[in-house]
Parts: sequence; C-alpha cells; structure tokens
Amino acid sequence: MRLPRPSYRLPFRRRAAAAPTEGVVAATPVPPSTTRRAARAVLAAGLAVLVAALVAVGAGLAGGEPRGASASVESYSASPGWLTASGGPLAGLSPLPDYALPSTPPLPPPPAPSTPVVPVAVPPATTTTPPAAAPGTTAPAPGGTTSPGSSSPTPSAPSSGDVQPPRQTATTVPGTLFGIHDAELAAGKVPGVPVGEVRLWDTEGTTWRDLQPTSRTWDWTRLDTAVATAQKAGERVLLVLGQTPQWAASDPSDPAYASSTGYGPSVPRSVGSWTTYVKAVATRYKGRIADYEVWNEPNAKQFWTGSMKQLVPFAKAAYTTIKAVDPEATVTTPGFVVRRNAQRGDFTRYLDAGGAQWADVVNVHLYPEPKGTPEDMGTILDDVQTRLAKVGASSKPIWNTEVNFGLPTGGATDGATFSAATQAAYVARNFLVTQDLGVRRSYWYSWTTTSLPVSLVGKDQKPTAAAAAWTTIRSWMVGPGWRGCTTSDDGTWTCWVGSGRIVWNPSRTVDYPVPSGTRTAVSLTGASTPAKGGDSVKVGGSPLLLRTS
Repeated sequence: MRLPRPSYRLPFRRRAAAAPTEGVVAATPVPPSTTRRAARAVLAAGLAVLVAALVAVGAGLAGGEPRGASASVESYSASPGWLTASGGPLAGLSPLPDYALPSTPPLPPPPAPSTPVVPVAVPPATTTTPPAAAPGTTAPAPGGTTSPGSSSPTPSAPSSGDVQPPRQTATTVPGTLFGIHDAELAAGKVPGVPVGEVRLWDTEGTTWRDLQPTSRTWDWTRLDTAVATAQKAGERVLLVLGQTPQWAASDPSDPAYASSTGYGPSVPRSVGSWTTYVKAVATRYKGRIADYEVWNEPNAKQFWTGSMKQLVPFAKAAYTTIKAVDPEATVTTPGFVVRRNAQRGDFTRYLDAGGAQWADVVNVHLYPEPKGTPEDMGTILDDVQTRLAKVGASSKPIWNTEVNFGLPTGGATDGATFSAATQAAYVARNFLVTQDLGVRRSYWYSWTTTSLPVSLVGKDQKPTAAAAAWTTIRSWMVGPGWRGCTTSDDGTWTCWVGSGRIVWNPSRTVDYPVPSGTRTAVSLTGASTPAKGGDSVKVGGSPLLLRTS
C-alpha cells in the first residue's frame, strides 16, 4: 500500500533578484584603504544576517511549527510514525540536535530554485524477513505460497528451524489422560476405544440413591459389575459420590424424587447418614476403586439444591472417612462446571468456605462456550487457577472430568452441528491441549451418547471418525517423549511427542516447513505420505503428525 505524499514547504531563503543588465552606471574609483574598510563592514553585516537566519530556522524546526513562508501550510495526518502531525508537517518530532556553527564564514549558497521542493522521506513499508531455514529445510517465501487453484497465497508458518520445544527434558504421557464415561459399563460392556480411566456417572445403579434405596437395604449389583468390567479391561475407576436418597433428604418433597431414576439433589438430612454410605463404599471397593469425587456439579440445581457452604461438611466427612479406610485412594473436590461467570462464582464460594482442603485434586468441567474450541479451555483454566491461588490451593493437581464441545448454554443436548472431520479434530485437539495445560486427566462425555455435538458412536452405535481419531491421537501421545507445545504468531500449534511433532492451526490453513529428519506426514485418518526436510505441508484444523521414527 502506498502512503500519501503530502506537499509542503520549509522556510527556505528566497532567491535574490537578479541585477539589472541595462542602465548600469559606472562606479567612481575609490581609494584602496576605503574599499578594504567597506568590504570588511559589508562582510561583518552579512555574517550577522546569516547567523540570525540560521538560528531562526533552527528554532522553528525544533519547536515543530514552521515560520514565515510555510506557516500557512495546513496540518495533515499521514501514517506511519513520524509522518503524523497535528499542527504542521513536522509537529511532534524530537528537537533537532544542536549543531555547532562553522568557525569560518561559509561560502554563499548557490541560487535556490524559484519553487523550493523538499523531498519527503517516507519510511520503507514494513516487511517480514523469512526466518533462516534449519539445516536441510527451506525457509518459506515471504507471504506464503499459492495453493493450487487459488489466487491468494497460503500463509506460511514460521520456519521449523525457529520452533523449539518449551522443554528440553521429555516427560511421559500416561494412559490415564484418556478418560471416558460409559453408561453401559454397569451392564458389562466396555468402550470401543482404548481408555485409561472411567468415570462412573450417569451409569444407572451407581449413585447413593441407587445403592441404598432405604436406610436398611443395599443394592450393589450394578456397581459390582461396573467395577469388575473396568478392572478386567485395565481401566482405573473414578466413582462420583452423591445423589441423596429420598429417605435421607432434608427436602424429600423435591420434584426430582417423583421419578425413580432421577437425581437426588437435596441436601442430606444428616452428615451421619452420608458418612455411613461413604464408609460402606470405601470398605467394599478398597483397592479396586482408586478415585472418588464428592458430588457432581453442585453449581447446577438439578444436582444440588443447597449452598456451597452447606456442601463443605459433607466433603470433609467423605475425605476423612475414605482416607481412614483406604489411604491410597484419591479424593477430588466436587466436579464444578466453570464455563460461565456465575458458575465460577459458586466455585469461588466453595473455595472460600474451605472446601479445597478436603481434596487431593481440584475437579472441574472445562466445557467451553457453545462456539468455543478445545483451545479455549486455556482461558477458562487461567481463571480457575487465579481463584485457586487466592485460597492457597494453586499447587493442587487439576482434572477435567467432563468435556465435549458445542453444547448449548444450560443444557447437554441439541448443541452445534459439526462435520465428521471437525468432530475428529476436536477430539484429538482436546487431549493435546489438555496435556499442554498441565491438566492430568480428561474424561470425555460420553461413549454411548449420540445426541451431543461430538459423538464417538453413531445412532447405529458404530464408532465414528471421532472414535478413530481418539485411537490415533492416543497412539501418538501416550508414552515417553512429550516436550510440550508452542503456538506461533499465526496461531499454528506445534507439540513434540516421542515420534516427532504434531502440528495444526485451529483457524486457517498454512504452509508448514517440514523439519529435517522427518520421514512421513500422518493424518488422523491414518493416511501417510512421504515428507522430508525442505518440503512444505498444508496444515489446518486437523492435527498432523510429522513422524521422524
């Protein structure tokens, strides 16, 4: 883009009028001494005039307001930087340096043109110099390359030689990062994707209301089956405690109790009945249930009708009881949904009431806003960590025990509609971003549900492209070699794993320079194409593995 070229004049000395060529009168001879004295006087006067003129011009320029002939030039605004003025062409400039006047009289300047022209020094347009290419690679051309069939260039990601992992020491990604909900686990069925952990919630037959239908009776049938099935599959179990039976409720008239299969949101009538239930569960499943969560989403009225302060004594009783029975078990805070400010307010009230001290792990549900992406979880988590820091709980591990994308506010069904490719990309990016954020677990909601925006199975209960992406991304991530992720200025993510690096850009397609040592580029579908240092690959919303081994 060309910048405007304003025209203005500085107060240059006007050109002297030429001497007449006609009517010249011959000079009368003057004695030499008189001539010398007159010449010295004229010279001294001329020097005084010249010095005064130079001082005046310097003062005018330093003050930012031209004097004399150019004082009437209109103010203008041009960009960038020093071309911007408000009271004159050079207004706003730093004062000019003080230059020493010459010690000897300068020669008279040559005659100036009748219209003095000052060239405008326009700063060169800002250009981005392509980064130096790594050995064996080729740096992208400025502005990217043009995609076939496209008239506009594809932006280029930074040279791979300039992208360095944030950690030089690699860590191991555990299989327990990949958690899930499965309503059929209590029926003896396992998910169709490899998982390290299952969360028993919305699994009929596993809540307090299911296990203890009366104060004197217990029904362990479905929970026994769920735990045994998970153990056989090598899956760690997280059990959600809670949902008050009607007989133990402080408000047994709550409409939720009209259905035999509904939740039990009432505050328990006593801590004693709650403690009896928790102790019975911890004793029966000691060494088999490794993790316990104290209540699901207490900041949603369908699950808890009490205040956050009322919940803390029950969390304390659960923590102390479980630790007394099974010291190796992990106890988490209630699972708070935190995507809205009001929901985070309840989370803060629970922390302010001392709830965090009765947990080993902070438990949140990082559902983004309906139009949010996996990368938006970072913004939510930042807010959560700020609130934890205020109560001295920032050192506690964080688990994300429910996640999906595109859910409408206030509900869990009828959300956004995504293509199969986008669903697959969101599943993969969820686990990549979760690991990068330092969140230890991510429990997908859920295996069997088909009404959510991102579904792992179709209405025919067959695995979808998203389920295939789950298996692929897990194979890329789990194990040694994780060195973190970086994001470039154009939004391109690069994550280092044991077999190479995983790259994607959530908002645009870019050309990514292939680093040296790369052998193949592998998509989430499993398609593999040869790639080597010096090549360039198209990178968009679907993660791509640049495999080196």
